[in-house]
Amino acid sequence: MRVLITGAGGQLGGALQRLAPAWAEISAIDVADCDLTDVPMLTARLVVEAPELILNAAAYTAVDKAESDEETARAINAGAVAVMVEAMAGTGGKVVHVSTDYVFDGTSSTPYAPDAARNPQSAYGRTKAEGED
Repeated sequence: MRVLITGAGGQLGGALQRLAPAWAEISAIDVADCDLTDVPMLTARLVVEAPELILNAAAYTAVDKAESDEETARAINAGAVAVMVEAMAGTGGKVVHVSTDYVFDGTSSTPYAPDAARNPQSAYGRTKAEGED
């Protein structure tokens, strides 16, 4: 199975590469070789890679900086996800998108259920929530 890991240079992306099963044909991209805010570049890269599964570990994770650069955070955390999903539409392929607990408001005293109501309190949380949609 052809698997594309995005965010390959990050902690999670690196771990996914190291832990990949032998049967997976892994390719990996990071910001150094594919700007996720550049839709034509990302689209072309997805065509070349032709993955059957995308593990999206890429994210704009500068939580504080996202407050003043929400446009870039949105382009990466939501826009790039939409491009990946659209690229996989009709191919039978899947996208696994990694999100964050920042999509919640942090007021719960117990762990959040996957279907818990979201209430992001920051630009980072809002853009990651948009990526889930």
